[in-house]
Amino acid sequence: MATGVKQTHVKGSKVNMEFLSKLAKKCKAEEKLIQEIKNANTARNVQEIVLENNVEGFFDEICSEVYKQMKSHSENKTAVEIILFDFDGNVLARHTDQ
Repeated sequence: MATGVKQTHVKGSKVNMEFLSKLAKKCKAEEKLIQEIKNANTARNVQEIVLENNVEGFFDEICSEVYKQMKSHSENKTAVEIILFDFDGNVLARHTDQ
């Protein structure tokens, strides 16, 4: 969703590892981790890499990008709250209207 894809659970939907690696770079992740993210197989794999290596602010960056996309998609006509959670339901990050 952070890259503008609105339907993420349909056949043919792909995770953009290049985009995620750029977010990791923005968060000052080490080059080794950036390459691991580029080569990851799934978004869950990226989550594991980020959590294991404490990439500070990564999930906040994802929420911020999703927020921008959804505000644009809604033509800024509605309040938007983005909540990113893991597979166990734990909140990783959130972003709301300010």
